[in-house]
Amino acid sequence: TGVQTCALPIFSPNPVVEGKLNISSAHIFDGQASVTLFDLCGKALLKSVIPPSGTIDVSMLKKGTYVASIVINNFKYNKKILLQ
Repeated sequence: TGVQTCALPIFSPNPVVEGKLNISSAHIFDGQASVTLFDLCGKALLKSVIPPSGTIDVSMLKKGTYVASIVINNFKYNKKILLQ
């Protein structure tokens, strides 16, 4: 069996300052990629399919530190995100 690789997604800006988190990846977001934002206690606060633009509205969340968990093509990637 071959080894599959997944390009790591890029989050910008980090820290988020205007309520919009941009996610970019070598993979095309075709409705199959999703992101979930968790607080530091592990509670899921936002879950969304990543749109083709890669922009997620996070303006409803309070300022603080979160963990973004992205699933792309059965690969899962976690990244700490700061909202200011």
